[in-house]
Formats: sequence, C-alpha cells, structure tokens
Amino acid sequence: MRVCWVDDAVKLSTYRNIVVREFATDKAVGVKGKIDRASFGRAIRDRLILDLRRYGRNTTTDVRTLPAGQPLLVIRGSIAQLNPGNPRDRYRIGFGAGRALVDIEAKVYRVDKGKAVLCAEFAESEGKSMGVVGETTRLVDFCIRRISRTMADYIARHGTDDS
Repeated sequence: MRVCWVDDAVKLSTYRNIVVREFATDKAVGVKGKIDRASFGRAIRDRLILDLRRYGRNTTTDVRTLPAGQPLLVIRGSIAQLNPGNPRDRYRIGFGAGRALVDIEAKVYRVDKGKAVLCAEFAESEGKSMGVVGETTRLVDFCIRRISRTMADYIARHGTDDS
C-alpha cells in the first residue's frame, strides 16, 4: 500500500466502528466503452466493508447503525483511474499489453464527540494483465478486491506490533 500519510497520534487498529462511503468515480480517467462507473464505486465500498468485517470491525454505510457516542472512522474515496484495458491486446500481444488498471485515493477521518478530523490518506494502484477476451469486468473486479484487501489489512494492523 502506498500510504501517503497517517497522523502520528492515531492508531487506526484501535477503531472498531467504521463507516465506508461510496467511492466517487466521476473524475476517473481511462474509462472506455460502456461500463457503469458508479457500480465500481459501490463495489469497492462493499468489498472494503466485507474485508474490514473479517477483521472484526463493525463496518457499515450508515452511521446511524453504529453505537452512539463511540469513536469511529469514516472512509471516503475516489477512483482516480479506471481502465478496463483492452481484451484484444491481452489476447494477441500479451506481456502486459491491454492490462486493466485501477487507482484509488482515500481519506480517513476519525470522528470523536461529533468532530471529524482527517487522520490518514491513502493512494493505491492495482493492475491485472492476465486474461482473455471477455474478461474485462473480472479483471477490474480482481483489482478492486486486491486494493480493498490491502487497505483493510493496513487499517486493522496499523499501530499494532504486527504493523
């Protein structure tokens, strides 16, 4: 994970309640063809929720479902690049040609006593070049799963002896 910055006073692993917002896709570059940008913004949000729950975090999209008065993290992000690649190039040329690429940027806010303060910024990129004609969506989904898993792992371990 390319972590841009984490506040020295914050240990992300200590937060048990996390809200994940849909990742914005309106400024994503590299989008070609008829793909539903918003579905990928929801996909990364939903995948991140699942991955954080695997670490025992109470993760949701709605702050009202979390225990009142407890400190929490809010994750907001955007997909900076969403390039599904070119299936013909993957098939004909190989060697990384036509690869799918997803870049995300995320900001993490800690909320305590109703006040949100930026405490971390992330940037992550994942590419996938192995695949054949017709697998474009699966390659982008693979990239999203890898990014989500990496982010969840970092958040769950940051500030522990394992980090």
